Amino acid sequence: MKYPTPKQLAERKSWAVEAIKRTPRCMASGRVLRVSFPAKYEIHEIAKRSHAPKRWAHPCNYLLLSSHMHAKMHDRNVPVGVQLAMKAICDPMHFDLEAWLALQPDLNPERITLHQVNDAANELRWLHALFAERHGEE
Repeated sequence: MKYPTPKQLAERKSWAVEAIKRTPRCMASGRVLRVSFPAKYEIHEIAKRSHAPKRWAHPCNYLLLSSHMHAKMHDRNVPVGVQLAMKAICDPMHFDLEAWLALQPDLNPERITLHQVNDAANELRWLHALFAERHGEE
């Protein structure tokens, strides 16, 4: 079977549409996303497809990012704990560390803990609040 399947792609797109309806902001920077044509947002997979080729398509694995931040996410090799913290803050409905770890069962499940995610989330909340204050956003 070829991956991603049409069903996986449709579910991924459906998640993005719902995420934009809830909060149309980049999950990394907090900036409002441009969702009209041409769209300036991208869906980032925390667990790379190459690491979980048949299982990556899960809402717990997605981040909604601006095109600019998506490129930075890859260029700077942002730690998984930070990416999962972004998920926990910006999409708590779909944050599930156990489900995310299950996407990559062959890798060491101890590589990231909820404590590490919480520590990163506490730092990100402070940064998101500072950004909002400086830019006059919520």
